[in-house]
Amino acid sequence: MKLISTLIFLLCVTFAFAECYDNHFDECRIERQNGKYGIVIDKQLAIPYEYDEIVPQHNCFFKVRKGRKYGIISYFYEKHKRDGRLPKEIGRPIALKKGYAWLYLSLACEYDKIEEYENQFLQISRDDRKGIVNYYGTVILPCRFEKIELSNNYFWVSSEGLYGIYNRYGSTIIPCRYEQIELTDRCFYVCRDRLKGVYNRYGSVIIPCQFSQIECKDNAYYVTKGKYQGIYNLYGSVIIPTQYTSIYKEGGKYLVENDSLKGIVNAYGSTVIPCKYNTIEYEDGVYYVSAGGKYGIYNTYGSPINSPP
Repeated sequence: MKLISTLIFLLCVTFAFAECYDNHFDECRIERQNGKYGIVIDKQLAIPYEYDEIVPQHNCFFKVRKGRKYGIISYFYEKHKRDGRLPKEIGRPIALKKGYAWLYLSLACEYDKIEEYENQFLQISRDDRKGIVNYYGTVILPCRFEKIELSNNYFWVSSEGLYGIYNRYGSTIIPCRYEQIELTDRCFYVCRDRLKGVYNRYGSVIIPCQFSQIECKDNAYYVTKGKYQGIYNLYGSVIIPTQYTSIYKEGGKYLVENDSLKGIVNAYGSTVIPCKYNTIEYEDGVYYVSAGGKYGIYNTYGSPINSPP
């Protein structure tokens, strides 16, 4: 229930931000008493006098400082109070002449810096590590990365020479454990210890990170491990196991080779012709095969027409 109420609250504050220039934020007054600052709204003390600095930001929150550490006080406004919409931990609302306001410490004063980032995000720093929060103090990325970049609607993070990817909501797409990550039109290529793998854009592993080479062609992934090759489909299912020295697509099927022996596998991974022939040639709708000086014929479905060797 707590998770549900929190999600509802985030929707509420997002809507509130869209109307933040009509939310009575300008009625908040920063006042000083005994060398400390607090916030008063409509002659009511909303935030006690305990901060060394309070700075309003973007008409919807305050950056506050205690000693050398920074935090966030969030502001939320509703024209009509509706009980049960907001988490209890943000406290009771303050009744205004027109509506209700909440002021609450949404991010504790534990950070060395809080700086503007982009797209309604803030970058937090502590002990030379960085994280991301939104304007309402919700932690999107924990404060544990050396570098964070927002690109292609993803957060690209790095720590100790390794890289990872998070979405804009803070969900892990790729854990921060790869030496290289490359984004293509449909997926992420990752590399660690000279081995490569593939993730889709939602964070699911398509190809495990265990291949020396991966190439996307013919609507499939051709993978190489040692001297052997195999094929995965675009969803990560094995079409051809990694046990052939070479694979070529011919028509709608694959010609596979193991050293000097050849066979045929269809697009679903089923063996049409076993990999035991010296030559395979397709002509007039049938396969002509040979092994050890003997010859035979298969139809396109893999059924022998004569008695192949």
